[in-house]
Amino acid sequence: MRAALSHVDVPRSLITLFRGRTGSYYLVHDGFKYNRHVMIMGGLKTRWRCARHKKGCKAVVYTYDGVLISRKNEHNHTQFEKIKTEFKLNLTC
Repeated sequence: MRAALSHVDVPRSLITLFRGRTGSYYLVHDGFKYNRHVMIMGGLKTRWRCARHKKGCKAVVYTYDGVLISRKNEHNHTQFEKIKTEFKLNLTC
């Protein structure tokens, strides 16, 4: 039997989706930037890896239909000082 999805108590306004110059999407939460890694369940559930994954950061978040449902691992770095917003979508989860 599959475990039920449990939602993290996070205000929706704290999660923002952006689109980069290459057309790829990324998510910003609490000053950390995540790249879309895997879409599951027909695209409803998404796994986002920290943008500094290649530098060894293991932090990931999962969203379900645009809502943050879980976080795993701590970041091994401080928050991003500057998050570029010129490609901001009109989509705030």
